[in-house]
Amino acid sequence: MADSTEVRTALIAHVDRIWSRHDKELLEGDGWKVQRENERFRVCRIHPAKENPVDPWVYISLGSWELTPPGKESFEFFLISTIQEDRHADTVAEVCARHANLPGGVQPGMVISMGKPLLPGASVDHILVTLPYPYGPALEDVESPVGTNIRVLWLLPITSAEAAFAQQHGCEALEQKFETVYMDFTVFNRASVV
Repeated sequence: MADSTEVRTALIAHVDRIWSRHDKELLEGDGWKVQRENERFRVCRIHPAKENPVDPWVYISLGSWELTPPGKESFEFFLISTIQEDRHADTVAEVCARHANLPGGVQPGMVISMGKPLLPGASVDHILVTLPYPYGPALEDVESPVGTNIRVLWLLPITSAEAAFAQQHGCEALEQKFETVYMDFTVFNRASVV
């Protein structure tokens, strides 16, 4: 097993490669449950590129891989938004806390009820854990030391109706619905596709 400091360094280098021209800051939550499991857990907030201010804000976990149940694949998680908002880091941290405490952890294709809108006035109150479609395999597969296998997954905010559709028809069917319409997944008060 690789040294955790070595893995953390590789993870940070991976994030820096993907967002090489973006300013970044590490956020440490006040009262994040996940930090009881891993005190080194942080969320990296990635700013839009200066030359492309329409880039989204990205909130990505650093340390979720250390919370993975034994024998399971390791994951980090990210969320994207049009706005800078500390509550996005809280959402990422909450999902990572659930990852640490759910039998089997959080997995791709899982729908998570967050119990409330992700922002005041938002229509989205669930998360679909999915592949990082906005960034592709370059983000998904972390170049990490031998003995580790870390993937990065997207926390896609969805509505209650979309969550119910996914529960009934499967996440793949919901993703196919998303492909039939234009929608901005970085907007949290969007209309439901179902």
